[in-house]
Amino acid sequence: VREPTKRAISQFFHFEVSREGTPTTDHDFQKYLRNERGYLRNYYLQVLNPEKTNAALVDLDPTTLINKIMYDYDFIGITERMGETAVCLMMLLGVPMGSMLYLDAKTNGGYDDAGHDHTCHYIQPSHVSSGMEFFFQHRSWKSLVRWDEILYDAANRSLDLTIDRLGRAEFERNLATFRHAQAVAGDRCLPREVFPCTSNGALNPNKQCLWKDSAC
Repeated sequence: VREPTKRAISQFFHFEVSREGTPTTDHDFQKYLRNERGYLRNYYLQVLNPEKTNAALVDLDPTTLINKIMYDYDFIGITERMGETAVCLMMLLGVPMGSMLYLDAKTNGGYDDAGHDHTCHYIQPSHVSSGMEFFFQHRSWKSLVRWDEILYDAANRSLDLTIDRLGRAEFERNLATFRHAQAVAGDRCLPREVFPCTSNGALNPNKQCLWKDSAC
């Protein structure tokens, strides 16, 4: 899971600005968020709801549903703590560190293969104006993402508790090694990887990915 406001910002810049060419004005940004209210409200409570495969909410109050999600899932990772998430999962499963290393398929300034229009789209960096910062602090927005923020905080706390149970000292040693290995993998492997889009925005017919730009 990702911090809800950051996820909404990324969603707008990825799907609307980068792919559709939508202007980045406060007006267009807020219009998009208002139109997506049904998708943004309690998003994690919908998609992680273990009772419904169609992402519909069951007739439970949000607190009960959050507790059920935290109980039913064996592990929930945190996007902003991807390295810690990977190392924690590695230690829980007892798998080699090499199995947890990954390469970034999308970065700001790179290109994204949307998958449906056979076009590479330049990934515009996300940015938030002072007006949008005010918008995100307003009670109307806070109300929209309130329960997702509570679930996000619970998942963060769960990750910390799991690390403590695994042993903080050993975890920190593994994390340091993992971050070094990630840097080495980036230096050695990233230039050799064949992603769906080239560095100049052309489609690459020889991509080495299992699905779109995943598992490359």
